[in-house]
Amino acid sequence: MPEGVDPLAKCFKSAVSLVESRWQQAGLRPRRLDARQLATYRGRSAEIGWRFDCDFSDCRRRLDVLVTAAFPFAPAQVALVDRPSFLTWPHVERDGVLCLVPDHATFPIDDPYAGIAELLEMTFDLIEALIRGERNGDFRSEFLTYWHHAGRGQARTILSLIEPAPPSRIVRIWEGARRTIIADNDDTLRDWLRNFAPTIPAGELRFKSGLLVWIDVVPLPSEYPCSAKD
Repeated sequence: MPEGVDPLAKCFKSAVSLVESRWQQAGLRPRRLDARQLATYRGRSAEIGWRFDCDFSDCRRRLDVLVTAAFPFAPAQVALVDRPSFLTWPHVERDGVLCLVPDHATFPIDDPYAGIAELLEMTFDLIEALIRGERNGDFRSEFLTYWHHAGRGQARTILSLIEPAPPSRIVRIWEGARRTIIADNDDTLRDWLRNFAPTIPAGELRFKSGLLVWIDVVPLPSEYPCSAKD
């Protein structure tokens, strides 16, 4: 190999050329994304992207296929351009990128086109299922992930000393400068704080009441509370 030629860059260029050649053979003409369109996926390290117009059972939607400079060693990603608002459909991230395979997934590097074709097939299956409303249960099975995505306001450390069991009940809360502690009663809360910070002044051991709400079925994003009233 000539001196100064990056083997990874050469492999990337070869893989991209192969993919585009196979699309042409299949009669497909996806449009290359320009710099402004690629910037939509800031943080994804997308080097090149292509846009497809695809017909689904409800309407025509645009799909973007993105590859980083590590392609084909790192798999492509697929994004849904025409999508409902965030957290309407599971497995669709805020920028439209679809969660199709785990982060550690790999595809054969000797056939980069096959890897993208498989991802696109998975994309069509997922989107049609989402259109039919068949995957809403994933919001519940992966509740902690989606609850985190829906977080609002300033992040704050919350430590819980409560017994994680029903029923719904009044709990006690201590709010410090950097953390909030919750417990089932004042004695538990006071003892923990005394052990955590023995020099804490008695005047700072002021507690508030809060509410532990125990529900049998976790809510969907459309049901997430936005206020204390909710």
